[in-house]
Amino acid sequence: MTDYGRQLSFGVSLDPCAGTWALTRRLARTAEDSGLDYLAVQDHPYQPGRLDAWTLITHLSAVTDRVSFLTDVADLQLRPPAMLAKAAASLSVLTDGRIQLGVGGGGIPNAIASMGGPARRGQDMVAFSRQRIIDEAAADAGRDPSTLRRVYNVIGVIGDHGDGPGLVGGVRRWVDTLAEWAVELGFDTFVFWLATDPERQLGLFAGEVVPAVRERVDAIWSGR
Repeated sequence: MTDYGRQLSFGVSLDPCAGTWALTRRLARTAEDSGLDYLAVQDHPYQPGRLDAWTLITHLSAVTDRVSFLTDVADLQLRPPAMLAKAAASLSVLTDGRIQLGVGGGGIPNAIASMGGPARRGQDMVAFSRQRIIDEAAADAGRDPSTLRRVYNVIGVIGDHGDGPGLVGGVRRWVDTLAEWAVELGFDTFVFWLATDPERQLGLFAGEVVPAVRERVDAIWSGR
């Protein structure tokens, strides 16, 4: 078992599609009212019809009060690190600390290059597939590995929908799987990427899956 001593947290990924922004805003409010911890927004500015991640987060922060926001993830090839840090710090001040900055190298080189960014490929990309690699990197940098939040983006569908991308199955399967990932793999934060029927799926996740996973994991840790 892998226990870094962090409490579990849960969030939902919001679609930045310009054509459904009203639904996105409604989902944000529902997520906050349901007690979720994070609203995550993906950062793919080269995709037509998608709103800018920072602009959307800024708007949603103004219509919510408690929930935190996570860039999932901000593209460092298109957002210079110093300016990105300044933007995140500024918005964090304006929202009383409700901003978490997730960053990445960008995974679509041609699209990044089309907007003026470097088309990094192959050996320029780094993939972290094990917690041990992260632990060693944190220790080398003088940081306590237990202070790092470990986020898992969970794509899938809750319910009997047959085949589909990611985790597909009933509430029990979701609870079993997320609890296992928390206890055995060391993940402490799960962000649900809604694949279909977003309002109903969000309700199932926040109302049934999340409390059951918390209860299961707490029971496992307390019974060691």
